[in-house]
Amino acid sequence: MKKILSVIAVCLALTSCKEQPYTHEDWQNEKDREAASRITKFNYEGHSYLLYQYHIGAQWGVAGICHDENCECKKGGQQ
Repeated sequence: MKKILSVIAVCLALTSCKEQPYTHEDWQNEKDREAASRITKFNYEGHSYLLYQYHIGAQWGVAGICHDENCECKKGGQQ
């Protein structure tokens, strides 16, 4: 009988410790960090660009390049 009560007490102790629920905000923060880790800033012919690369294995990947909104040409009015 003591064995059974001990096992039940241990089970209750393990299940009573609840973790914080995984919220949508947690999920969004995780996705933002993942995306930011795949962005590389580079300069070409005096302009600043952002390169996004995401490779899964050697078969395929996703990539995109955009003109950085913080590029000097956009601050000075030159394009």
